Amino acid sequence: AQTASASTDAAMRIVIHALTRNAGLDHAQLVRQARSMKRKILDDVRNERIWFFDLPKVDAKAELDHPLVDSEFIPQLENLILGPSHFFALNAAYVLYSLREKSDYSNVLRRLLTGGRGESLRLSAAMTCDLPDGTGQPLLLDRLLNGESTSGCRHLYKRLTGPYGIQHVEAVRKGLGGSSARAAKAAAELANKFPLDAALASELRAFFDQWRTKEEPYPRGGGSVPESPRGELAKILAPAFARDHDFLLDLLADDRPGVQSAAREHA
Repeated sequence: AQTASASTDAAMRIVIHALTRNAGLDHAQLVRQARSMKRKILDDVRNERIWFFDLPKVDAKAELDHPLVDSEFIPQLENLILGPSHFFALNAAYVLYSLREKSDYSNVLRRLLTGGRGESLRLSAAMTCDLPDGTGQPLLLDRLLNGESTSGCRHLYKRLTGPYGIQHVEAVRKGLGGSSARAAKAAAELANKFPLDAALASELRAFFDQWRTKEEPYPRGGGSVPESPRGELAKILAPAFARDHDFLLDLLADDRPGVQSAAREHA
């Protein structure tokens, strides 16, 4: 465990050194200033807010048009992007992006998509979409079709672009059939971009009914509203079943305002 921790700390230092050096900052001076302010904050808890606002402020941007580190550091960057710290995941992604001309770059992104969750999937999806000539789109689809449908998959659905085909429909099925309401909602948003036929409309209606019981209950007495794909699905289903008055009345009586508003446009 200590070895893994030391390796992570070393990777963090590599990332920060690479970015500060490229941005023309004196890394050692920044560290000294931050440590000095940290001691003042810890030694004077009553005035911690005053000292906090004296922390050094940095407004600098690294140029990413050339590699900031050698390719041998790619595994450490991958570990940081997949790690728990959003700060270091983001900065490791910047450094990795500077290596985008390397021949193995797309394979690195494939591994990140495979192992990613949450924020790491958002970062991986952004870098994947930047691959030239649309070569990133199949990678996104492959992850959605063959990986676990998790909350972070919503970032992949939002990055998919047309033309849409059977694989996109399969990806939507997997998202709507999974347990993550966030991923299912993003899948429903994507489905709204597809040409709709009777078979697909019936299938989406079945998913709509499934999520009545899969979603967390709507808070009648106030509070945070849990995610659900049914509002997005209702936007598709209300016009598709506009002649089914019983179905529209059912939508109008739904607890969720998003479902109600979709039905009102076609009632």
